[in-house]
Amino acid sequence: MSITRTYDFAGEAIRVTKTVDLGSEEAKNVKRDEGVKKNETTSLLKPVGISGWEKSKLDWETFKDQEGIEDELRNFNKDGYLEKQAFLQRADERQFEIEKDMRKGTRRK
Repeated sequence: MSITRTYDFAGEAIRVTKTVDLGSEEAKNVKRDEGVKKNETTSLLKPVGISGWEKSKLDWETFKDQEGIEDELRNFNKDGYLEKQAFLQRADERQFEIEKDMRKGTRRK
């Protein structure tokens, strides 16, 4: 199923088309929204404003779909940058706690 959404970015209407599975949560949301649109609720029909960050994210998702690189990125980025940074942060915090406990023990003596 293809979902097309319209966003307002810097006064320009941006159309984003995304392919999703029929049983996915997004597909269910679209079916629910279509029922609302039939009831003449116009507030949902207006383009939704997005930020620069959201626009960049949409552009990246569109690029991945067009180039067909989603699986390749998933395989190569399995243990990606953000996961490594989170691991290093947790390790640093643990080390700090260990050293803090050692300092408290030394001070008590």
